[in-house]
Amino acid sequence: MKTYVRSYSLPAQVAVAIQRVATRLGVSQSALIVELIGQPVSDLETMLDQLPAEPSPDDVRRLRGASVALVKSRVADAVAELEGQS
Repeated sequence: MKTYVRSYSLPAQVAVAIQRVATRLGVSQSALIVELIGQPVSDLETMLDQLPAEPSPDDVRRLRGASVALVKSRVADAVAELEGQS
């Protein structure tokens, strides 16, 4: 996979937390960030691609419904994974 170098400003508390968690997990900060935001950003991109450039109120409601369905799906996946670990 091709990678890009980017620079982002983060609140100090977030930057310190990322560093601490990455160190505890034994992974790079970049790997942690990719793991945390990769799929959610992809999901958001997919939903936004379905929204017209100038959305109507109905379009916004449909997007809201799609986002609720996505969140419910993610929660169900997380619960299933946790139940499988116990």
